[in-house]
Amino acid sequence: MIGGAGYSGGGISPHHPNNEIPPEIKGDVDRVFFQFMNMICSDLDAKDGKGEPIHQPLMAKKMQRLDESPDFRPFKFRIQAFTNGFLEELAKQGLSEEIIPMKKVRHYLWTNPYISRFNEDGKKAKSKGNHIWNIDAKKAQEGGWHFRPFKRKIAGSFPNVAYVGLKWQFHPRVWDPQASRSNLNVHFSSPSLPGWLKWNGDVLSGTPVADAQSTAEIIIDARFTQEGKEVYLSHKYPLTVAPLTRDDPSSYGMDSRRPSLTSDRRGVSDSMITQSTGMISRYVACVLAVDMPKLFTLHRAIKAVSLEAHTVHAADPEQQIQIQTSLTRQEQVLTVTAHAMNHVMTLPTSQTAQEQPSEASSALARAGTGVVICAVQKVAADHSAAIQVTTGVVSKEFGTSMVTMQEVSSTTKTAVAEAVERTDTTASPIDVMHTAEKIIQENTQ
Repeated sequence: MIGGAGYSGGGISPHHPNNEIPPEIKGDVDRVFFQFMNMICSDLDAKDGKGEPIHQPLMAKKMQRLDESPDFRPFKFRIQAFTNGFLEELAKQGLSEEIIPMKKVRHYLWTNPYISRFNEDGKKAKSKGNHIWNIDAKKAQEGGWHFRPFKRKIAGSFPNVAYVGLKWQFHPRVWDPQASRSNLNVHFSSPSLPGWLKWNGDVLSGTPVADAQSTAEIIIDARFTQEGKEVYLSHKYPLTVAPLTRDDPSSYGMDSRRPSLTSDRRGVSDSMITQSTGMISRYVACVLAVDMPKLFTLHRAIKAVSLEAHTVHAADPEQQIQIQTSLTRQEQVLTVTAHAMNHVMTLPTSQTAQEQPSEASSALARAGTGVVICAVQKVAADHSAAIQVTTGVVSKEFGTSMVTMQEVSSTTKTAVAEAVERTDTTASPIDVMHTAEKIIQENTQ
């Protein structure tokens, strides 16, 4: 058994039997619960007795897509209005507060497997600033709705590809739909692992070597105590070890010397470099002068892709799979590029040739640098064009001074997304990043 130390954030609130619905009426409460759910899922304008809407409204286009979906779809309910409406429905059917105290009803809802109170990031679910409850339902052919229970699971974006010579890591977490992640003390482990992988606390990481097994099945086990009971979860993940490039490294113009990220200025005009002493934003000056802002830009793009992967919902299940596959690949490419850039940046130039980053790693770092610098140029050019349209003044300096990290990160993310669509699934991260750079150059005014 190979495992880590786990993570802890306090103890789960003790289970109180006195809050349970009495067994003799539990069946009646369940029946009313599903009747109530069917009723409000069929009426998007449902309100509680105080006139408060039960549904948290979604964008009209998203609602239309969800309505057309034959699969399970999410419903978002405002907590107080949902609770009030359910209490009112219980009372209508003879289960008043005198029979079932409100605290028992609230406990019933808080622990109901058909209600998700927490997101996969372990925080209470929110929408438009309001705390909400999520329910998954799909239309039944005979009318009404089918509801899907939420189950604890090992969550996290598992990178399915590890590249030779680059650090790979996965930080799993346990998602409990009814409990905060901070309240779980989880121990992660694996029955067996490839020699290059190991657990360090709750992080599984390692750097694959050239002769590493090309495919592996990684089993991750999670154990923790909740409500006084031992809980065990397990999940299997496929992992592929791949070379960083499919071609000979020399095809990218690499040599055996350690490259300088800042000396690679493909596509960067001399006038743009010298602007660092004139009217130029502090961010752009840093991008052109040092490497750290480039890395920050990639990390912002990675975060944006990860957020999109957790929030995007397509009406067509096949389309949803395609979107998630694309987002996963985008995240992988951006992540390994960021790792390569960080690796090159943190190694002192005085190290021996044996300690230098691999040619493939250096090439990927240069490719990432090229994408970010081209993104800076594009955003600056867009601002300059806008200034020219509105004022008639041609000024590259003013355009450059308006560039922000958010804009550059968004441009980078968009280009990588398009590059993933243009390249085949066997394309290396370097291929994708070079394609992304060409896409930005093609779209620069």
